[in-house]
Amino acid sequence: IFIDGIKVTEYHIVDRELLIKQGEPIDSLLVYKTIKRLHDLDIFADIKVSCETDSVSNKNLLSFTVIEIVMNMD
Repeated sequence: IFIDGIKVTEYHIVDRELLIKQGEPIDSLLVYKTIKRLHDLDIFADIKVSCETDSVSNKNLLSFTVIEIVMNMD
């Protein structure tokens, strides 16, 4: 599982919301629920998910790409 786009948010905050664990089969319902949990944090403007098969290992690679909400502290 890859998470891309995190610039400010600490990784463990995102990791604790993931219902899919490394090495487990990909369950579309758990992916949907994970996206909802990440949206409910109200720290991301956008969340995209993709799944590709690694040509070498033949394993599915799940990727989340997030865009954090930028807050001005002016």
